[in-house]
Amino acid sequence: MKLRKLIAVLASLVMLVGLLPLSAVSAANVSYDGYFYNGDFEAGTANWTMHNDADTMTEVVEDPTGSGHGKVMHTNSTYTSSSLGCDLMFNQVVAVEANTDLVLKFKVYCYSTASNAAFWVTIGNNTATYSTSAVTGLAAQTVSSSSSTRVRLNVTTNTNKWVEVAIPYNSGSNTSVEFRFDNYRAGAGQYYFDDITIEGPNNVNGGEIEGGDEPE
Repeated sequence: MKLRKLIAVLASLVMLVGLLPLSAVSAANVSYDGYFYNGDFEAGTANWTMHNDADTMTEVVEDPTGSGHGKVMHTNSTYTSSSLGCDLMFNQVVAVEANTDLVLKFKVYCYSTASNAAFWVTIGNNTATYSTSAVTGLAAQTVSSSSSTRVRLNVTTNTNKWVEVAIPYNSGSNTSVEFRFDNYRAGAGQYYFDDITIEGPNNVNGGEIEGGDEPE
């Protein structure tokens, strides 16, 4: 009798798992890095907004550089406008602590034939602050904007190798920020990105996207 009851319970559990939405099952398999969901791209494009148009192609691929990075974000932009501007590549909105010193970190592998190749990292609010002299990994310049804080990172002398970049900044009044990676207007660029994280005084392995949305 006990055996029959055990079999019945197990059968019910199997049926319940089968009825769960796919998002509920797959969410447990998404890795969390710093304040970002899926900052290592091992869950593909989950929770990243991808921008693809006539100038830009973005996709998650297996690392083709032979450096053992697993899955990486690949972007290829041909955007070469002569006017001030940028070409959106990919972004994510994350929760942050207001008025807190944080460090945005990521790894990038650059290909480019342009003499002035560069990309922007946009911290989506103009109350965030940073110093170009504190940025490590790539030469940094400030790009003026009335609505956001933008860091131009020059890659001409750092092509064909992985570079670790760190951008220390203060979050200002923000409690959620859109972090966006854009190709700079002046030169076509091809990049691989990996391990995008934020470090802070209360950093843990986890974070929340604005609104608390789960990966789909």
